[in-house]
Amino acid sequence: MTAEVAILNKLGIALAADSAVTISEGTNNRKVFNTADKLFELSQAQPIACMVFSNLQFMQAPLQVLIKEFRRTKYPTGTVEQAASALLKHLTRYAKDSDEQIKRGIAYGSALEFYRVILGRANHLLERRLADPTWLLEATKKKPFLEIISELWEVAVSALERVTEQWPDAEFVGDFPANDWLNGIIHQVLTDAEQSPPDDRLDDVTSLIIKMMRKATPLESSTGVVVAGYGEKELFPTLVHYDVFSPLAGALKFRKIEVVDIARNGPRARVMAFAQREMAERFLFGLDVQIKDKIVRFCRQAVSAIGDLAQSLVTFGNDAESEAFRNSLKTAEDSFASDLETLGMDTIRNESQRAVEDMVEFMPKQDLAEFAEALVNLSSVQRRVHSGFETVGGPIDVAVISKSEGLVWVKRKHYFPHELNTRFFNRIAEAK
Repeated sequence: MTAEVAILNKLGIALAADSAVTISEGTNNRKVFNTADKLFELSQAQPIACMVFSNLQFMQAPLQVLIKEFRRTKYPTGTVEQAASALLKHLTRYAKDSDEQIKRGIAYGSALEFYRVILGRANHLLERRLADPTWLLEATKKKPFLEIISELWEVAVSALERVTEQWPDAEFVGDFPANDWLNGIIHQVLTDAEQSPPDDRLDDVTSLIIKMMRKATPLESSTGVVVAGYGEKELFPTLVHYDVFSPLAGALKFRKIEVVDIARNGPRARVMAFAQREMAERFLFGLDVQIKDKIVRFCRQAVSAIGDLAQSLVTFGNDAESEAFRNSLKTAEDSFASDLETLGMDTIRNESQRAVEDMVEFMPKQDLAEFAEALVNLSSVQRRVHSGFETVGGPIDVAVISKSEGLVWVKRKHYFPHELNTRFFNRIAEAK
C-alpha cells in the first residue's frame, strides 16, 4: 500500500508519493521496504509524469522497469490522455509477448479467486440451512440430497449474478480471450479444487466466472496508474486515473476512474489523494469514506431500533395493519439514510472541498509542492502511531510540473550519493 497526492491548478501540478512497499503472500503481509519508486517521469518530449500504487508488478515484471522502457519510445503526446492510452498499449504489447505459461497462470489465479467467492457463498447457504435441525430431515423426504445441494448452488450463483451485474464493466486493450481458452482454464480450476460444484452446475459456474472477468470487480487486485502533466496541445494541466487489472491472454483489463482537465470554464483546481487516502480526506473534507459509512450504519441501526420500539407500543387490529405500519417505517428509514448520505454527508464534503480548492486555485508552485508533501506525511504519521505494518512511510518524492519549466524534482531519493556518480548524471544530461 501507499499514499499519493496530486494537486492541480492553472499554474501546474504537484505530485507526491511515499516510498513504502509491502511484500505480501495472499492476505498476509510479510515485509515492508521504505525505498520503492512510485513517481516517474513518463516522457522525454513533454512534461508528463506517472504515479503507480497498490500492485507494483505486471506480468511478473516490476512496473518501474516497463514504465522506464516506455519512456524511451516514441508515442503521441498531443494530450495527456493520448500519452496515458499509449502507456496502456505498451503494457498490452508486453502482456501479449509474455510466455504462454505466465498468461495461463494469471488467468488461472483470477478464475480461482472468483471461484472461491462462489464456493464461499454456496457453503454459507448450506451452513444456514443445516443450522435448522429439522430442515435436512424434511428436505430429504421430498427429494434426493444431491438435488438439494444442486438447488443451493443455483441460488448462490443467481445471487452472485445479480451482484456482478451491478459492478462496472471493464474495458480492454486487445481482444477478450476466446471462450474455449477461458473454459479450459476454468475447467482446470474446478478440477483442481478440493470442493467442486455439482456436475449439473458446472456450466453455470463457468459462465458466472467469465462474467466476473468482464467486470471491474473489487475482488481482484489492481494497479492504480495516474498520468498527469501537459500534452503538447494543452495550456493547463490534465490528470488521468486508471485501475489496471491483470491481463487475460494478452488483453489488458482496465477501468478509467477519472479525468481532471483544468480549464478556464471547467475545474480551476483539484486536490486528489490515492491509495490510503483516509487521513488526507479527513484533513481536507472533514470526513472520509470509512467514517461516512460508520455514521450512516450507526444512524440506520438507531432509527431501526426506534421503529421497532414504536411498533411494539402500538396495538393493531390485524396482521395487515401491522405489516403496513412496518413497511411505512422501513420506507422512512431508507429515506432518512439516503438523505443523510446525500444531503448531509455529501453536502459537508462538497462544501469543504470547494473551500480548499478555492484557496488551491491561487497557490504558487512551491506551496503546491509543500501541501502535497504534507498530505502524504499525514498518512505516514497516522500509520506510525497505529499497530501493524507501517504501510505508508519512507522518503517522500515530490515533483512539480508546469508548462514553462517542465517536470522539476523538489525532493527525490537516490540509493547512491551524487558526488560519487557524476558520470551517471552526465549520461542523463547528454541523453536529454
